[in-house]
Amino acid sequence: MNGRFMKTLKTICLVSIAAFALSCSKSAQENAPASNSEFDPVSTVSLSASSASSLSKTYLNENFQTRWSDGDVLAVFDGHKREFAMVENNGATATFQGVANTEVSSYAVVYPCENAVSDDGEGHLTVNIPSEQVIASGQVVANGALVAVDALTSLSDGVSFNHVVGLVKVTLGEGISYVKLTGANQEGIAGNVVVNAADGSLAGTPSESTVLIRPASGTFAAGDYYIAVAPVTLSNGFTLTLCNQYNARATRTGANALVIPQNGGKDLGNITTGLAWPSGLPCGWNFYAEGYTSTTESLEALKATENGQHWLNDGYLLPTAGVNPDARLTAVTTKAEADIQRSFNPSIQFNGLAQNDYWLATIPVKNFVKGKTKFTIEMGAGGAASGAGLWLLGYSTNGTSWTGFSGYYSVQRGEKSANAHLWTTYSTTTAEGYTNLRKKYIKKTFEEDTEVAKYSYKKFTFTSPVTIEDGILYLRLRTWYSGSQTSLAKPKNTSWTDLKGFEVSFAEEE
Repeated sequence: MNGRFMKTLKTICLVSIAAFALSCSKSAQENAPASNSEFDPVSTVSLSASSASSLSKTYLNENFQTRWSDGDVLAVFDGHKREFAMVENNGATATFQGVANTEVSSYAVVYPCENAVSDDGEGHLTVNIPSEQVIASGQVVANGALVAVDALTSLSDGVSFNHVVGLVKVTLGEGISYVKLTGANQEGIAGNVVVNAADGSLAGTPSESTVLIRPASGTFAAGDYYIAVAPVTLSNGFTLTLCNQYNARATRTGANALVIPQNGGKDLGNITTGLAWPSGLPCGWNFYAEGYTSTTESLEALKATENGQHWLNDGYLLPTAGVNPDARLTAVTTKAEADIQRSFNPSIQFNGLAQNDYWLATIPVKNFVKGKTKFTIEMGAGGAASGAGLWLLGYSTNGTSWTGFSGYYSVQRGEKSANAHLWTTYSTTTAEGYTNLRKKYIKKTFEEDTEVAKYSYKKFTFTSPVTIEDGILYLRLRTWYSGSQTSLAKPKNTSWTDLKGFEVSFAEEE
């Protein structure tokens, strides 16, 4: 680097960058036009500057006041991307310091620095509006979501930022783990976008069609929150997808056009009131996860369950995990009841399962929607080689008419193969001191589905094949062939089978 150029690099101090004061305009809400539908937004959030020089704050507190965050960094483009770090924070004002070329004729400034992608040198910036926005406790909008820009001819002039984004306000009840906004036409509302450096207006189409807000941990406290999005028009309306603490999802939709102004906003009101949440999950039977480590502990604990109901006396099990105390698990077998033997290890051990017998989960559920509600089934099994070893999953709404799930594997047994969702197998891998993984209980999370053909544990995600407004989802795990590694023999109902776990929960977000 030559000496002349070095002399042009000076420490630049951006002083007295004024805050913008944001406020909910009560009069705007009171004078809003009448709604055309129950969920159509009828009031707005007004974003205005407290002085003529500024619109650049980093977050909003619970009183909708804006403040800089300690450690905020600006990006200054002078032909290169420079970082200007905060050296003084007065809350509503801040001072930043950095190094830049003082001989160029124009500059572009972006807040926050990490959202500045590039500058074309001709008045356009590429910035990133986060498609996932994490809101810290006590705040109402994500740090770094309020992307702002400015164009300068001299750094000594200070910065008067213009917001790139608009805000969508939502009011939430308790227990919401995230909210996702999507336009009905999959319009771009976030991600990388080209903007005019002078005023922050869009000069291109955003790359992402969804924006998700979530709390830094757990679920949102009840209250108002803001989704920062590109200023666009969602011409055919929008969908809000909400997730609760059980990972269940519900949606709200708006059919009318939603116009999101730059440096302005829309108030969608309380979006959690009256939601039809799918319910009934999670529920499951995983004795190891419940802390059972021996046969004695398992039996004693089960005998002490609600109303004394337990496997040995009543023929079914209460859930050992989840939020649905009315779910039941039982075994359906053709073997005479008096001849069945049951025990624990602490898996459920049972010697009454012949071909086409099955484990039956009876789960009361609500608001399951065909093709929409997603759930996962996790399960593990073991047992004797002559006992039940290959299993298929099915569902029913009446407990008598059954349909199989898809997604099964083709499992080889000697020279023959059969379809199965779950199967037992042997392994020479040591797990918690045991070398025979099929006959011993394995903690579900210790040896998961890392090799499809190896372990006696499987996890599947299904989209609900039926709509159930308020009824029963029956799930069965039907035995098909024995656990023999060399043939497709029928299982003997005098041989032991272990059900190590069967759990059903709402699926994680993809």
